[in-house]
Amino acid sequence: MWDRIALKIKGKQIEFLHRNNGKYLRATATVPELKPNKWYEIIATFSKKTGMTVYLNKKIISFNHLMNLPSSWSLYYIGASGHPEKIINSFNGWISEVLVYNCEINS
Repeated sequence: MWDRIALKIKGKQIEFLHRNNGKYLRATATVPELKPNKWYEIIATFSKKTGMTVYLNKKIISFNHLMNLPSSWSLYYIGASGHPEKIINSFNGWISEVLVYNCEINS
């Protein structure tokens, strides 16, 4: 089974998902409908101290303190999901300024 890390946006749901060894852990939030042609800042983080956190426009909207050790997963799809044999759910919109770090950083 594939390990996976995903940030999903569908309707009023924003979900940060981590599947490791077949187990799912999520940080999910219901937000006002995200409107077309408007920019949003959505940030998802892992921390060994605090777990998974999701921010919308600099405000914490969801967290899961149970997930604090990300897997060694190293295959990334930005704007889609799937696995090497099948890419699905391509994002229809613009994504700007994607940053991925392999360590915790301070603001």
